[in-house]
Amino acid sequence: MTEEIAKATVDFLLLKSRCLRKVEILLFGGEPLVVFDLIQFTVDYGRWRAACMGKQLTLRMTTNGTLFNEERLGFCRKHGIRFLLSIDGDRETHNLHRKFADGRGTYDEVASKIPLMKSYQPWLGARVTPTPENMHKLAENVKHLFGLGINQFIIGPATGLHYSDDDVAECKRQFLMVGNYYIEQVKREVMTKLEAEGLLAERPTATQAA
Repeated sequence: MTEEIAKATVDFLLLKSRCLRKVEILLFGGEPLVVFDLIQFTVDYGRWRAACMGKQLTLRMTTNGTLFNEERLGFCRKHGIRFLLSIDGDRETHNLHRKFADGRGTYDEVASKIPLMKSYQPWLGARVTPTPENMHKLAENVKHLFGLGINQFIIGPATGLHYSDDDVAECKRQFLMVGNYYIEQVKREVMTKLEAEGLLAERPTATQAA
């Protein structure tokens, strides 16, 4: 995308949004950070044009995280660009489809940067894309990513692929497992909070109950 196309896109959005005062741009790819200079240009131009029209522009980004560094993370925080990380699970699962141009898997590069990402954006969401080959590991992979510090999961099976009846049944089973895991974590968080605030009554021992 050229700067001229980026400008035309921003202008189109601001014009066609008519009376809406808040508009949003999602930076998506491919990998948007490949053209970080274009992102900087779009943010500067978009915010200026929005201000001229009395509108508020916010930006979001979906990224594989491989190109993040202090400068780019600082830019995102400074300009309020919330990012969503594309990561599919453990090393084996993630590296199945997410590779560098030379064929190496990207898991180690991405996972190692999660603490740095969270230092700039503490609430970190993940875009998880299961396929027929790894659908049976979906719940396991969610648990793995939660352990790495991921706070939110947007799960969308890959499109354009063939899913057998067994694949669909497995998808349903895995989503139920993910849902149950989520409920467990919420209950645990609530119990921890109640205990910390001294609001949780101690359970009577067998002797006390007698």
